[in-house]
Amino acid sequence: MVNLVNNVVGNIDPYDIYAPVCTSSHKKPYQPIRFAHPLLKKKFDPCIDLHLTEYLNRADVRKAIHADPAAGEWEECTNKINYDFTYQDGQNIIPYYEKFFREQPSMRILIYSGDVDSVISFVGTEQWIDSLNLPVKEDWRAWNTDEQVGGYVKAYTKLTFLTIRGAGHMVPYFKPKLGYIFFERFITGRPF
Repeated sequence: MVNLVNNVVGNIDPYDIYAPVCTSSHKKPYQPIRFAHPLLKKKFDPCIDLHLTEYLNRADVRKAIHADPAAGEWEECTNKINYDFTYQDGQNIIPYYEKFFREQPSMRILIYSGDVDSVISFVGTEQWIDSLNLPVKEDWRAWNTDEQVGGYVKAYTKLTFLTIRGAGHMVPYFKPKLGYIFFERFITGRPF
């Protein structure tokens, strides 16, 4: 199935569909590239996962974080750990939100998504939020910073859903400034 998808879609980073992918020419030594996409004007390292894996497997780092040498090397997204992602009726996170709403009615909840992440798409996130059947306080609208659209926001009675324009799966990495701005606004109670 993966090969079929790759043949149709091509070699893209599913966590940020506009980002370049790690190739042998990027791997060593560490050489971030200037990312040409206008939404991300910074140096970008498409091989950050590779560098992180190398770093976490260094003897001095393993010692500093008290990683047992007998446990083997650190791997990102390994298949050695068996996670069961099979959905069965009653196995989802929605009951936890319903419990929060019931037991912590004043709790402020913010759910956010980068809008160029195809792994956890903001469209899918909006669908499960809509399945909570919460009344909408404020329908989709742009939120701005520096006279530019930072993303879009939709407010429900019990939570707020926000997208970050041009951000991939890891918002602080792909869009650190926007990540800081929306987070700071949320924790200080300022409007988006």
